Amino acid sequence: MRRLAIFLVFVILQLETVYAQPQPKWIVEILGTPLTLSWYNDLLAVGTRNGYVLVLDVNGSLRWEYRAKARIECVAWSNDGLLAVGSMDSFIYVFDVNGSLRWKYRAEACVEYVAWSDDGLLAAGGDDDCIYVFDSYGNLKWKYRTMEDIECVAWSNSSLLAAGGWDRYVYVFDVEGNLKWKYWIDGPIHRIAWSSNELVAVGSFDGRVYVFDSCGDLKWRYELGRPIYCIMWSSDNLLAVGSDSCIYVIDSKGNPVWKCKMDEPVYCLAWSNSGMLAVGCWNNYVYVFDSGGNLKWKYKSGGDIACIAWNNNDLLAAGSWDGYVYIFDGHGALKTKYETGGSISCIVWGNGGLLAAGGLDSHIYVFDSYGGLRWKYRVDNYVKCVAWSSNGLLAAGSWDNYVYVFNVDGGLEWKYRTGDHVEYVAWSSNNLLAVGSWDGYVYVFDAYSNLKWKYKANAPIYCVAWSNNNLLAVGSDDHYVYVFNEKGDLKWRYKTNSRVECVSWSNNGLLAVGSFDSHIYVFDENGNLRWKYRTEGWVWCVAWNNSNLLAVGSCDHYVYVFDADGNLKWKYETEECIKCVAWNIYGLLAVGGCDGYLYLFDADGNLKWKYWVKGWVYSVSWRDGLLAFGGDYYYGVFGGVQLIFTDVFKGFYFYVNGAKCYGSCTILPRGCYNISIEPVYIINNTKHIFIKWSDGSTSTFRIVNLTDNVLLKPIFRRQYYVNATSRYGNISGSGWYDEDSIATVSLSPSTIDYGDDTRVVFTGWMVNNSIVSTSLNLTFTVDKPYTLKAMWRKQYYVKVVSEYGYISGSGWYDEGSIISLKVNTTYYPGFPYDIVFEGWYINSKIITSSPTLNITVNSPMTIEAKWSKTLSPYIYISATVIVLAIA
Repeated sequence: MRRLAIFLVFVILQLETVYAQPQPKWIVEILGTPLTLSWYNDLLAVGTRNGYVLVLDVNGSLRWEYRAKARIECVAWSNDGLLAVGSMDSFIYVFDVNGSLRWKYRAEACVEYVAWSDDGLLAAGGDDDCIYVFDSYGNLKWKYRTMEDIECVAWSNSSLLAAGGWDRYVYVFDVEGNLKWKYWIDGPIHRIAWSSNELVAVGSFDGRVYVFDSCGDLKWRYELGRPIYCIMWSSDNLLAVGSDSCIYVIDSKGNPVWKCKMDEPVYCLAWSNSGMLAVGCWNNYVYVFDSGGNLKWKYKSGGDIACIAWNNNDLLAAGSWDGYVYIFDGHGALKTKYETGGSISCIVWGNGGLLAAGGLDSHIYVFDSYGGLRWKYRVDNYVKCVAWSSNGLLAAGSWDNYVYVFNVDGGLEWKYRTGDHVEYVAWSSNNLLAVGSWDGYVYVFDAYSNLKWKYKANAPIYCVAWSNNNLLAVGSDDHYVYVFNEKGDLKWRYKTNSRVECVSWSNNGLLAVGSFDSHIYVFDENGNLRWKYRTEGWVWCVAWNNSNLLAVGSCDHYVYVFDADGNLKWKYETEECIKCVAWNIYGLLAVGGCDGYLYLFDADGNLKWKYWVKGWVYSVSWRDGLLAFGGDYYYGVFGGVQLIFTDVFKGFYFYVNGAKCYGSCTILPRGCYNISIEPVYIINNTKHIFIKWSDGSTSTFRIVNLTDNVLLKPIFRRQYYVNATSRYGNISGSGWYDEDSIATVSLSPSTIDYGDDTRVVFTGWMVNNSIVSTSLNLTFTVDKPYTLKAMWRKQYYVKVVSEYGYISGSGWYDEGSIISLKVNTTYYPGFPYDIVFEGWYINSKIITSSPTLNITVNSPMTIEAKWSKTLSPYIYISATVIVLAIA
């Protein structure tokens, strides 16, 4: 998937030449190669090379995503739908099924592997040499420090944790972190897997598989003789093992069941619940076998397979270096695929303003200068090089061994299969196409696909370049640079001390050669060495400008600029290796490399700007003032001439020749443009009213001649909207106010009585969830938009009655408040009757017989304390006395 952000920006007039921090005209974000997969029911988690966590459904729809700060190394779902993620940014992340980040933990280095136990414990290991175990809430239960990086962790059904890595030990712990046993192996441990019957299999770079029981006794080992990349047990306890070029299936006793030889390394494998074995190979194929080793189906992607996983319903997901996640049903039918994209390794402008690009996702793309995709074409492997002819033909070389030639509309004119990867292509001025291949040949075709000639070097070809008078320079891994005429006659050759990585011709026929022997060589057309210069690293790139200045990029982190005589004019140190250099016709030098920055210099070595693009920059290309770049994380276009608006507001936009542009600057080719702005902008309750430009002009329209960067400064009057609301009463004061003017909002009345023992009472003005005033009239300075809400309390009248005694409590109470009532005494003696408290009644229904009542007020109510009469005991005494007296 690619995200296209076009930054075309707007504003202000005060003409001056500047070199401001650039904004791309357009830029495409690359999610990155899918490196790791994990299923939870019908949700598929994907971790990518560029730091994205993607969660897809079975139809390939994106459910949610999260971007970490570096490559995602591992993803794993728990049984209850928690997703654990380990990243090269040193963090362990845990998300719920909806994508909410539940917790994260910072380790001391890259997190290589995560695994959940059946009872919800999370184990993690990585390059800080530690094994971590957390509960599902992120509490660290324990950790254990080993002597080297941890490559893998795995839980058994009984919650034993196995771990291994570069210190060559397999460790097994109980759930509390107690080390049960460890075993030294003669090679780094790459993968560990438990069987359902508690056997732990260990795959090592020493070319052996070791199988132990849960007590640490070695049950058996199996010699493969090649490094082991992946192992996994089936539900029937068959162990699948992937190595350099073979799949092995072994039973739980160590007996071989079957094996299958592959033509490339087996990088990943996975068993389905039904016993199907999926295999991902570095030959671009996904293979699926039954448990007996019979091939059921296979599928060819556009790149090496990086990861593979089954879900419980026999859906198979595979992630490929072509930048796609594929989802298949159990019979091999492709249900869907999701594009994540791969690095752009080559990007070149054509004369007609079209931009061609290619890279790891096995696509050739052609864009217009505004970022619109004109067409794309998929090949079967990495696209290594692209080049336009003067008559609009596009040549592309791929690691599928083909060179492709397209017309300007994307129609395939012809293709040719070489004997190995195609590394470089270049057109001559008379439309001859030179192709350099790893088969050691340089091929030269005319525009109609006719092979004019070819030449066999002694090693792969890494670079080709034509001079203005159609001499062809060729650089090879055999250490030679070769120069041919257009008929294929070898004019001369020169042997360096290592691979010739790059060649470039100047306008006056000087040939610059960059070698992995750390030297730059410069020859004339006849092969005479004019000068050479030693850097401190491999020379990756060379380029001449129109004034015969030579730019050189080296792995010593420097960019160098020389004149034609070999005098060093200047050099600049970056943080990493320089991968690409390119001059434009105005003498600006673009530089990209491995430190994540794109640099722009003038011819004198002054740094005009640098722009962070995060990953490696592999390729840069100019068309007049437009600079295109391609890299790991992004590709896009900058311009050489900027129209910049200063002192403008967020959300500002403007028009260039009637086309709406957003932001504070845009990049345009040199020329004359009609620029206009709105007389009034209303954005987020803020009104910006245009007054004039900084040069005094009051028209919203003006003509700007862009010959260099231009600053425009519009001047606005700002107003803010005051929005005062109330559910009750009469309110005034809402409206637009000039910035820093005084506003007054008013409300009346303060109390509204509904006549049914219910009323509302004003309590204050609320701004941003806080009461700022309890006055009916609020006066304040308008320094931003305001939303004021009059807050009210609803109240109910409570009437408290009692025939006896005195009970206070009648009055108005806030809705939801609690009233407390109490009788002072529950008994009044009398004659002939005593008065006794019976209880509290509401609507003739007793609530409690307790002398104390606590009740929530949610409506008007009458609360009555009821009393009853009982004969006084003195009645009986009196009656007895009377009877005795009569007697």
